[in-house]
Amino acid sequence: MEIKTAALKKVPQSGKVFYMINTREIFPYENIREGQRELIEIAQDVSFKGGHAVIEGCNGLGKTVGLLTGVLSSVLNSERPVIYLARTHKQIDRVMSELKLISKRITVKGISLRGRVEMCFNQFVRKYCPDPNSAMNVCKELQKLGRCEYYNNLVENTRRFERLESISLSTLLTNEELMNICRKEELCPYEFVKRILPEVNVIAANYMYLFHPNIRELFLTNLKRKLSEIIVILDESHNLPEIALNIASDAISKNSIKSAINEAEKYRLNTIKAFCKRFLKIYEEIEPLIGQEDEILIPKYTVEEGLQKGGEYADLMGFLEDMHEKGEMIQRLMISEGKLPHSYIHRLAEFTIYWMDTVGKRDYCHVIRKYFTGEGGSYTRIEIVALDPRKITRAIYTQCYASISVSGTIQPIQAFIDITGLPSSTVQAVLKSPFNRGNVLALIVEGVSTALAQRVESNYKKIIDKISEVVEATPANIGVFVPSYAVLKDLLEYGLEDRLNKKLFVERFDATSKENDKIIKDFKKHKDLGGGVLLGVMGGRNSEGEDFPGDEMNSSVVVGVPYAKPTASVKASIRYFEEQFPGKGREYGYIIPSMRRAVQAGGRVIRRLSDRGAIVFLDWRFKQENCLRYFPKWLRNHIKIIPDEEGVLKSKISRFFEQGVLNV
Repeated sequence: MEIKTAALKKVPQSGKVFYMINTREIFPYENIREGQRELIEIAQDVSFKGGHAVIEGCNGLGKTVGLLTGVLSSVLNSERPVIYLARTHKQIDRVMSELKLISKRITVKGISLRGRVEMCFNQFVRKYCPDPNSAMNVCKELQKLGRCEYYNNLVENTRRFERLESISLSTLLTNEELMNICRKEELCPYEFVKRILPEVNVIAANYMYLFHPNIRELFLTNLKRKLSEIIVILDESHNLPEIALNIASDAISKNSIKSAINEAEKYRLNTIKAFCKRFLKIYEEIEPLIGQEDEILIPKYTVEEGLQKGGEYADLMGFLEDMHEKGEMIQRLMISEGKLPHSYIHRLAEFTIYWMDTVGKRDYCHVIRKYFTGEGGSYTRIEIVALDPRKITRAIYTQCYASISVSGTIQPIQAFIDITGLPSSTVQAVLKSPFNRGNVLALIVEGVSTALAQRVESNYKKIIDKISEVVEATPANIGVFVPSYAVLKDLLEYGLEDRLNKKLFVERFDATSKENDKIIKDFKKHKDLGGGVLLGVMGGRNSEGEDFPGDEMNSSVVVGVPYAKPTASVKASIRYFEEQFPGKGREYGYIIPSMRRAVQAGGRVIRRLSDRGAIVFLDWRFKQENCLRYFPKWLRNHIKIIPDEEGVLKSKISRFFEQGVLNV
């Protein structure tokens, strides 16, 4: 659609004249919801002037289309690309769906991205490269060797490329649609997207594209833009601190070190073999110290001093860099031989260099951590644990032209601003909920808790009684989310399944993505088969990364406050935040992450404006001020506290679904 002159507003900026489009000319729906208008105005203002905003808005508000409307109204004539970051494929696909509707009103070009491995058809890469770094290295080698037909077709067949380019820039394809066309044309979708990135207005992608330093560098090179020219939207941004910490952390297992020894022996790298053996000896000296603990801190210089013992490494960092290069040579050799291109020597060198770089720094801690397998066994890993998300997030927030961080669970906003390094000038907003008060029932139940001292049979039996009441009173599907797999196991052992009158679906921590998808698909189907119960863990893939609109989940039960176990790294995090933000250490490092996990789990029942759902918090600690104050406003306004009396919970939920009122 051609924009009428009357819909354009001439705005001078930095000596140039830009045109701002009336948002009603862009917004693709008939009505703008309450709260949505404020979102659009903030997005428009920040994306035009530059700067940052952090916004809390509940599910069902229409945040995606509101953000796109506001931002596009100010950037379509400025040549500033919009990078819309989300965590899941479904969220990324939603961006493209809304953009397609907007494209019926204005001319806009957009594309969605997935990871390099997911966008690759080459069977060698798909089989041997589980992570972006290995895929990137292997792709380069395969291209040099001329052994990727999909890349060769893209480079050599200009006509095919131009035809696909025309379709992509005019049709707004989802990633799946693009992949299907590329598969048919036998072209590399990843390389194709790289080449058209500079032509698009909106790019929907995973957080890693901007926040992982190595991936960001390549992405910006392909985009042919600097960060200072980019507008960044961060959807579900409450995830950002955890994502940033994961990017900045690293780990290695004893088996990896043993494999490095074998690799060095195979290639007759005797000096490297001796080094790997020394590292293994240090590991085995540290490992018994963990005892019955889940993890312990490793003294600051234990590994470094152990490696230097004997004095044969006059320049340890120089040796490690040479070891790293040897690992890269081994990877290239294995690729040329058609073998798995993984070098344990390369991996150990990479880890040790990072260890040396972070040892003694206050914003990192080094631990040895114990993990348990599904078969009852255990193993350990030595880990570099990052404590400060700002190591990763500041690179974006200090350099991008504008950013808008949005989530339904981001209060207190000042805490998010502090721990991500946003400036004090950041715009803060809590949008009014569009939900009818009769759509949400939120209850805190007294008399039960999952505090460690109360994890006894009598308390578990009472929790099971309460869950049973919710299940019996709910029309279709129910989600039950617990703090840990240990609590999940206890509930099953104390007879949860026998007490339910609906089929139980249990989340498994060792399930593959495919296996978990099947569990969720079967659970959702039961909304039409008398209802089902999903038992999962807060902070897991089903309590945050999955949507359950309508009858796919009518009630959610949050069993206990998911406080992290006070391990060595958790205590280190609290101490570090206390140093950085006096008086806020426990709040920033312990309470807020826990409450966000609880609220995210509870909020699974409210995904669309038409949804009606009951959210039950089974732990009296939720009514305490140090928990209650961290509920988002849209939820806190609905909360009622009910006594520990048999049948009361069942009665209130039954009346809610029968009558649709809150005075229950």
